[in-house]
Amino acid sequence: MTKREKILSGIIVLLCVGILAVGYKAYNYRKVLIEKKKIIAQKDENFLKGMKLSYEAYTRLQLVDIMRTYGIRHPLSSSVSQVEFQTALTKTSESNQKYSNFLEENGFKDGKLSNLINKENPDFFTIQDKYQSFAKILDEEDAKSKKE
Repeated sequence: MTKREKILSGIIVLLCVGILAVGYKAYNYRKVLIEKKKIIAQKDENFLKGMKLSYEAYTRLQLVDIMRTYGIRHPLSSSVSQVEFQTALTKTSESNQKYSNFLEENGFKDGKLSNLINKENPDFFTIQDKYQSFAKILDEEDAKSKKE
């Protein structure tokens, strides 16, 4: 083999190694892009699921509230039956539980979501405390009425 042939074979080997390296880098880059797209799609899916569950819970809560208000304003009217109201209350409780489970699955437990909201609305903890105190009082009243 002459010197010229050795140089040409060396150049060919270097070109092959270079092409393989560039191909490997392109393959890895494409793989990373596909992974990023999957992550983004998963985040979008989680966001949409969270929005769906929260909207369902909110809408059901509004229904219960409007039924309660109507029942207070029109006590003699029979358009809202006790069974219908109790069913709406049960469905509201179930949808709230689904939303709470979704939040826990996605790492928003132990007050993490409340802390995020409180950064933007500083009175959120006060509202939450009031809600919990009213809920506690109502639970105690319910327990007393069940005993009687």
